[in-house]
Amino acid sequence: MQGTLRGIAPVRHVVAVLAVALVWVSFTARAHNPHDPVMAIGVSPDYATDQTLFVSTFSELNWGYKDMLRSTDGGVSWSKMPKGMDNRNNFSAIRLSPGFSLDGAVYAATRGDGVYASTDRGDSWQLINTGLSGLNIGELKIAGSPHTDYVIFAAPTTGGLHRRAASANAWTSVL
Repeated sequence: MQGTLRGIAPVRHVVAVLAVALVWVSFTARAHNPHDPVMAIGVSPDYATDQTLFVSTFSELNWGYKDMLRSTDGGVSWSKMPKGMDNRNNFSAIRLSPGFSLDGAVYAATRGDGVYASTDRGDSWQLINTGLSGLNIGELKIAGSPHTDYVIFAAPTTGGLHRRAASANAWTSVL
């Protein structure tokens, strides 16, 4: 009888440990998008009115495509923006045009795929790499006002600086 009790006690401990492990796994498995590491963030210049945010995340469960997410309620809820993005590299910057509320233009720089652009608030994307000397973009900036043809600057990590007017079809090297 004692042998039987000794055999049951370790089994109960194993069952208890497994139960705790399953509960722990179920909680940690839910701690993903948008709770993954944020690689870049873009904020609408009219955030006080439209509460639009863009973030790029690096999903710990997805070693392939990196995610671009959009929120139009100040970060309460998020939508994935995959249409037209086939990037396999991290995003390094997200910038919204000075006139985002009027033109819906968003730009996303990557560490190997160049620069993506959207003119419909992130619903669809296309690459705009013509004229860039490198596709590993370390920095992306926008200068201008909502009522002018603003200028986008891209700095590849291989060196140089490129500019592109919002209405242009190609980048021009300026350094």
